[in-house]
Amino acid sequence: MAWLTSAISVGTAVGSAAAGQIIDTAGAHWGYAFAAAFAAAAMLTCLLGLTKLTVPSPALTPTAALPPDLSAERR
Repeated sequence: MAWLTSAISVGTAVGSAAAGQIIDTAGAHWGYAFAAAFAAAAMLTCLLGLTKLTVPSPALTPTAALPPDLSAERR
């Protein structure tokens, strides 16, 4: 969580500074375009990394589909 919090803080600070410079130079329209472009890039990055974060489900075999035997634990 520390990396995530740090990344959000740094991204907000750098993004605000960059958007402010763009707004001063080219106008508010390009400031919103800058924010939208980086939001789309963040979404694409998350979607591309999603396959690395998901855990594949185990293959359903007859033994895997049975519930665990808890009779030994009840004694």
